[in-house]
Amino acid sequence: MLLPKDDVDRPSGKPVRVKVKRDLKARSGDLAVAVEINGVYEALHINERGPKLLFGRLIVDQNICYVESEQPDYKGRVSIVASLETKPADAVAGAITDFPERLGGKDGDRVAVSITGEDRYGLQGNIVEVVAERDAVDRISAGLLKAYQIPTVWPEALAESLSLLPDAVDPESYRTVGGVSEDKTRIDLTALPLVTIDGADSRDFDDAVYCQSVSSGGWRLVVAIADVGHYVLPGSALDECAIERGNSVYLPDQVVPMLPEQLSNDLCSLRPEQYRLALVCDMHINANGTVGEFTFYEAIIRSWQRLTYSQVHTYLTQNELLSEPAVRSNLDALHECYLAQNLQSAERGALEFDTREVTLKLNDAGEVAELLRIERNDAHKLIETAMISANVCAARFLADKKVPTLYRVHSGPEGEKLDQLRALFRSAGVSASCLKSGTPTTKQLSGLLSDIQERPDAQVLAFAVLRSMGQAFYAPENTGHFGLSLEYYTHFTSPIRRYADLLVHRAIKNLLAKNKHAAVGVVVEAYSEQQLTEIGQQISVTERRAEDISRDVTDWYKCSYAEAFVGDKFLGQVTGVTDFGLFIELEGIWVQGLLHISNLGSDYFEYVPEQLALIGERSGRRFQLGQMLEVVLADVNVESRKVDLLLQGAKAKKSHNKVGKKRRDKKPAGSKSGKSKNSKSKPNKSHKKSRKKSDKKKRKKDRE
Repeated sequence: MLLPKDDVDRPSGKPVRVKVKRDLKARSGDLAVAVEINGVYEALHINERGPKLLFGRLIVDQNICYVESEQPDYKGRVSIVASLETKPADAVAGAITDFPERLGGKDGDRVAVSITGEDRYGLQGNIVEVVAERDAVDRISAGLLKAYQIPTVWPEALAESLSLLPDAVDPESYRTVGGVSEDKTRIDLTALPLVTIDGADSRDFDDAVYCQSVSSGGWRLVVAIADVGHYVLPGSALDECAIERGNSVYLPDQVVPMLPEQLSNDLCSLRPEQYRLALVCDMHINANGTVGEFTFYEAIIRSWQRLTYSQVHTYLTQNELLSEPAVRSNLDALHECYLAQNLQSAERGALEFDTREVTLKLNDAGEVAELLRIERNDAHKLIETAMISANVCAARFLADKKVPTLYRVHSGPEGEKLDQLRALFRSAGVSASCLKSGTPTTKQLSGLLSDIQERPDAQVLAFAVLRSMGQAFYAPENTGHFGLSLEYYTHFTSPIRRYADLLVHRAIKNLLAKNKHAAVGVVVEAYSEQQLTEIGQQISVTERRAEDISRDVTDWYKCSYAEAFVGDKFLGQVTGVTDFGLFIELEGIWVQGLLHISNLGSDYFEYVPEQLALIGERSGRRFQLGQMLEVVLADVNVESRKVDLLLQGAKAKKSHNKVGKKRRDKKPAGSKSGKSKNSKSKPNKSHKKSRKKSDKKKRKKDRE
């Protein structure tokens, strides 16, 4: 509710932003009373708590029982009060181990809480559901999926829709005459040696590729994409589920698909030697790497082979691959085409970031067995380049025909972020003329990144450039893609896992269907611009949500893994500088920890934001972004995702973590040999000691 500054009632109109002070402990869905002062709305108090459940971790500490919220929109504690079945006096008199169980959970469980009120200490509530027990293998993912409100259960109404789907694609339904099916809608490409190239762990394959050199110069590049739109119709139960989810969510221990597995892993997945329906972008790539003529059509295909990035990389570098000559010829042409396109991309000035992507390998117990850096090579890049080309063609095709669609738009650095980027490069001693005045172009930033690539802090500076730019999102207005330096860009190549791509498929298919019976150029508008705007906002939000939970769960697993190396020495790079300390990424285990300013030494260190550095007042000692430091992993708190570091040789402070240190004989890459003085943890006196110590011994034994 809005409280006008005068006594005249006014309609609230469109939603407005309201400043909410932290002490109100507001959550999404709460009803607040606000006042408008000089055009700015500020919440005065919460009038009514929303009905939405809160999800978090149940903690029992002494005679206190509370839930630590894991919701992205609320960080804080909720005191658990006696339920209706438990009298407060009984709860107080009960043993501490029995108290939470009678309220609906045990220490460490992930639970759902209904907010019942608040007192001077904060929110109060009752446990209504145990989402995941403390010892469950998937407890962190299960809890956070609930906290982020990501649907994981298919509605019962979907069963009828799925029962109507065919078990397989019957090629006889698409008998061809002269390469065209009888209903003149699908081209028969089953004889074309298309292949899929994905990660070793991938299960849903939505793109297959084929390339060949042509006598006139350049290459024919065929990108065949799973025809999800053939099965998921607008307004259907399947469609409603897909738009609600917006995209698939990929976590270290599971995948939450946008579409049921009957589609995502079977009927729409381009499995080898299986007949599948596809929407194809058939392109001519000129000898200089630019996209020439292209066409879209519906087809029936049959992937010849499922290849992994490592297999293709081995073939390109060592000429080793167990495959038919036609497949090897396809890969040779794909690589040649990619090299030409890569030169054109560099000439265009597209930004390319060599980000440090880490993948987690879990064992049967659901624990991290290994952390692996993913090295992007030509196998990854040739597929990425082919997909970008198809996406560009889809955007150009629909724009030329004036068909409303969702574009993938991206903006460059501007405003405060641009000022911060300028300050950072100045403090790093990098003379960047493109940052001195005005807004840099994509090509200028690309040249700058190329100039600094030999510097030891190149990775950090490149990441700063990446952070300075706006986040890409979906919108019906085409404003171009800054990072790729492209005027037209959309998402077309992943309709199994992204709803935006499905919308683009529908727009293309509608246009193709109309053009079979009418003059070329007649537009079929499946969605209005208002509909596209709303859908674009929805799936942009679900995309951010998927990124956030993936990062949150991954950080939990990383901290769980790092816990084994408490007391070990590491070489790390400063990736962030704040007024309270340094954030440092540890080589080998790729975990980021905090070296608090109080642990930098006896000097007084001043934070200099324009230089992103901490400088000692007396000694002049300087700690800055990109610097490499030798540190000791002092402490890890897995649940709060906190990693504490010390400078090598510094005295460790008392650990706040209740879990003792695990030891391994095998060191991670990048760690220093030998033990620090703090390698041995003191006996743990918490009530969780016996359970956690036994768990740790079991995990260590499994790893060894």
